[in-house]
Amino acid sequence: MHDEKKTFYLVCSDVLPEAILKTAEIKVLLNQDTHLTVNEAVEKIGLSRSAFYKYRDSIFPYEKTIKERILTLIIDSENDVQVLADCLQILTEADCQVLTINRGVPEKTRQRSCW
Repeated sequence: MHDEKKTFYLVCSDVLPEAILKTAEIKVLLNQDTHLTVNEAVEKIGLSRSAFYKYRDSIFPYEKTIKERILTLIIDSENDVQVLADCLQILTEADCQVLTINRGVPEKTRQRSCW
């Protein structure tokens, strides 16, 4: 398999070919109705299965690409319990999802355990 770096472009939908736009519509339908088959979706939109399979891995809604970004946030603080609580509150208000939290041993505890 040839491993090449892909290039992505942000393109206005009105310049895209009809087959690509219909592929995007089909993907939306399939995500909205999990009971719908590919055959039913392509028939409903009016696109061949082969065209759908040709383009399905090449078109994504712009909003979806934004929502799937992962951010690593590193915070170094003396009062890490309150800072962590404040950060989680901000992330919650921004409708973000926290995948993992790693927290080290507080500095005072770390010093005592060494002796």
